[in-house]
Amino acid sequence: MKVTLRLILIIIFINLNNCKERTNSTKTESPEMQVEIKKEKIVSKDSINESKNTHIPNYYEYYFVSAKSGLNYRKSPKGEILGKFPLNSRLKVLEKTEIVDQIKDGKQTLKGKWLGIEKEKDTVYVFDAFLSHNFTYSDLNIYRVKPFNREKNGQSTTAFLNLSDSYNINKSKNNQIFEDEDRKGILKDTIILNAQQRKQLLKTTNLLESDEIFIYELHTDSIHTYKVKDFQSIACLNIYFNEYSQNFKSESDFEFGLDLGQKYKGGYENFVYIGKENPFQTGKFKPIFWKKVENNEFPIKKKKSNKRETLSYSYNDLNFYLQKSSESYGSYHLAIINESNDSIIHEKYYHDSEGTYLRPLNIENKEPFDDCQWAGELFKNRPIIIYGFLGYSFGCQGISFLNKDEPPIQILCDNRH
Repeated sequence: MKVTLRLILIIIFINLNNCKERTNSTKTESPEMQVEIKKEKIVSKDSINESKNTHIPNYYEYYFVSAKSGLNYRKSPKGEILGKFPLNSRLKVLEKTEIVDQIKDGKQTLKGKWLGIEKEKDTVYVFDAFLSHNFTYSDLNIYRVKPFNREKNGQSTTAFLNLSDSYNINKSKNNQIFEDEDRKGILKDTIILNAQQRKQLLKTTNLLESDEIFIYELHTDSIHTYKVKDFQSIACLNIYFNEYSQNFKSESDFEFGLDLGQKYKGGYENFVYIGKENPFQTGKFKPIFWKKVENNEFPIKKKKSNKRETLSYSYNDLNFYLQKSSESYGSYHLAIINESNDSIIHEKYYHDSEGTYLRPLNIENKEPFDDCQWAGELFKNRPIIIYGFLGYSFGCQGISFLNKDEPPIQILCDNRH
């Protein structure tokens, strides 16, 4: 009995020691080390966030570069400059910092914060005072003259200078041409505006009676000049108005502009500027006549294919290369090379879409098309432009400058659908 009791006590003693050793081992090697490692990770992460003073957005935001000369991007906020994003580059925001800064821009002092931007697989930093939610267009307002039938039978056709896009951009609810009481009485398709309505139209479109109208006609390379004060202002019913779906016409059913009547009888492939000075010049804006070349001359290398056709054109020290499918239109791939340093200064794909179509190409030794591409120095003291690669079923064509620092021009043609 004594022996049995002694054995039991020895076993209990041994188990207690083993248990103590296991407890000490667990305490020192598992829970405590896990806590320390966890704390280290939090401290490390927090210290990075504190140094950048940043947070990751819940969803991605996009901005456009609004600085005409481009926007520097840096290795870190206020850090080393790595490169520059051109005007109107679309940027994806990865980080928002709370680092406030201010930068001198001419006579202005701009205040803002630093943002982390995606650049390939890296994050770079830019100052947000030079970013915008909107694409930046030129401040040069270019319009178009088009034919308009003043009567349904088509007997009275007028040259109509459409100002609607500019008017609609600038007007407010309290800044309308037609008063509410006028709208129910609108019966005609074309309305001559009275003195007060005309004044409202010119004020909203930032035009003056003393301004001149300059029309540059592409196919004749000529400029026609008139005065605003010499023409009536009119409202013309838009062709998409459905007279069976509404009880009366509203202001939005009309196009507003100037009636040039029969004074302008030129072509309707034109650009129009209204102001004090003529911005156009002649002799330097020409239609492109393409020449067929070998596919291997296209400066951007692709997989070999016999289904492509490559065309070229030269303007001063610029070489234009356009590649398209030889079987169907599909798309145009344009690349423009500066011959002096053999660099690509412009590259773009042009595609058919729901609202656009590829305009035909004028190729040497073939019957030319009226609608084609153009290149040259149309505007005084501004860079070379290209025009005419796309036609628009609705919407308006743009004018692109080959200098990336110059904002493109969106033509105000009111081609609504």
